[in-house]
Order: sequence, then structure tokens, then C-alpha cells
Amino acid sequence: MGTGAYMSVNNQNQNGIRTFVHDEVCMYDNGTEGSNLHYFNSLYIESGQTLPEGEGQYIEADASGTCLVQTSTFTLDVNVVVEGQESLLGSVTFQAVPIELGEWTNLPPTGSGVEPNITPPHNGDQWTIEVTVANVQP
Repeated sequence: MGTGAYMSVNNQNQNGIRTFVHDEVCMYDNGTEGSNLHYFNSLYIESGQTLPEGEGQYIEADASGTCLVQTSTFTLDVNVVVEGQESLLGSVTFQAVPIELGEWTNLPPTGSGVEPNITPPHNGDQWTIEVTVANVQP
């Protein structure tokens, strides 16, 4: 098991957005350890909507086997959708250090309007990752 987090995307852009996940390294997915990172792959989010609702989608870094000494990472791309056409608004790469009870961080986002907010756990809770998409155009 590795470091887990509840993740959500909040679309404050005037247009809909679509998210894509890629470059995953040492991440649990597809229900393994309860993690479902690919929930965010090709996810369409209307203007003013946050998905998933509630506490977010659980994701978890893999800190076992060969991943025990490797940093877990993934990149989230955000495309803005205008009149059926998509263009990249921005991207952010997240990483978790390769130790149990590690921490989540992010590299500086590329593009504009993609604002990650990572909150550490308190009182035994999980990390929280919220990505806010601002009202800017590519």
C-alpha cells in the first residue's frame, strides 16, 4: 500500500472541460487497493460542476515491490471544449514519495487555468487533491 488521496476536479471555466490521465508510474488503478485513477480519463465536466461529487475519487500510489523506491506519478491534462472542439488548457503532474505515509506534491502546472490544491491529512483522514479549472481560454 502507498499514499492515498481523494481527488476531484472543479470546473469554474465558462465552457465544459474534459480531463485525461497519462504517464502513470507506480499508481494503483482499476479498483486495485480501492484506487480508480482512470475515473478521470476522458471525463467530461460541465461548467460550474465538480466531479466526482462528495469527498472525491480515491487514488493511491503503489509503494510495493519495485515501486517501493520509486516516486509514484501521473499527469492530468485538462482540455476546454468549445462548440465540440477540444484544445489543451493546461496540465499538472502529481507525485507521491515512495514510502508508506508519504506525501503528495505537484509540479508547477503548464498552460493556464489549472490550479491544483493538495491538502494533507489530519486526524487520520486521507490527503485531498482538488484541481480547479479557472475561467480562461487556451
